[in-house]
Amino acid sequence: SLTTFDGSRRAFRSQGIYELSSPCPGLPDTIPWFRVVAVVQACQGKVESVNQVHIFFKDGLVTLSSEHGVWVNGIHVALPAELSASVSIHKNPDGSVSVNQKAGVQVWLDPQGKL
Repeated sequence: SLTTFDGSRRAFRSQGIYELSSPCPGLPDTIPWFRVVAVVQACQGKVESVNQVHIFFKDGLVTLSSEHGVWVNGIHVALPAELSASVSIHKNPDGSVSVNQKAGVQVWLDPQGKL
């Protein structure tokens, strides 16, 4: 399932690759570029969770997996980790992993695949 910045919750109804967020074209260069893509696959016949989320930044890529950890630019990393001076990744007390960009982008994935 997906919970957005305004608290709305949505369930994924079918497996696939979903582009969840990116800046609108034409925004000023002062707004950092990013893109969030979720991979949803059926597990035991149910499509309820995010298996992976890919967060693209100008400086590189962070991949979170609900089962297999965290990758930065394709390399498996231990947490906490950094993609750049403006993007950090850490594990939260509840077991979820969060990616934080200083400009305001925040993405969390918990072990059950809730994004």
